[in-house]
Amino acid sequence: MSEIIKPFEIVDQFFKTIKSNFDTQSDFAKNLGITKSALSNWKKEGEIPKYIQPEIAKRLNSPEFSAMVANYLLGVPTASSDKDLFNTDLAQVVHLFNEEKRKEQIKQPFMEALVHKTKKPKDKEIAMEAILMFQEEAGLETQAAALTMEEFGITEKELKRCKERKTVNAVLRMDFMR
Repeated sequence: MSEIIKPFEIVDQFFKTIKSNFDTQSDFAKNLGITKSALSNWKKEGEIPKYIQPEIAKRLNSPEFSAMVANYLLGVPTASSDKDLFNTDLAQVVHLFNEEKRKEQIKQPFMEALVHKTKKPKDKEIAMEAILMFQEEAGLETQAAALTMEEFGITEKELKRCKERKTVNAVLRMDFMR
């Protein structure tokens, strides 16, 4: 893959992969927990929502589709021979880091829109972009945390102990500063 993937290319590959891996589109829709009409809308619109693409890639278990999703979400060409990029978990984590960059870019204009409350069309556009970013981010962060825990064999109990240690250290630092 030497070029950045376009949304319609993902849709085309998506439906080809469904056709080869599932008996019907309805079977895949049920597997993903969506309606068949959602699939029809994606086909008609020529685009699959970004927030669900990593989960689709995971369920399709197709290295080619996973590489396309990574390419599209990261906005950079990916080499189809790079085995790490087939790992949708990696693509999700990298996407999360890219979202952090995007968040920094919108932070100042969003804060200005909140403070001035002019409700200009541009401010409304900035607010909508921020809302979409917040919605995407919450799901990605939860999924990235779960995948990282799984990858490193970290249990909830270990995570809780780590959090408690951080809290104790923060309290000790506060006492020291007094």
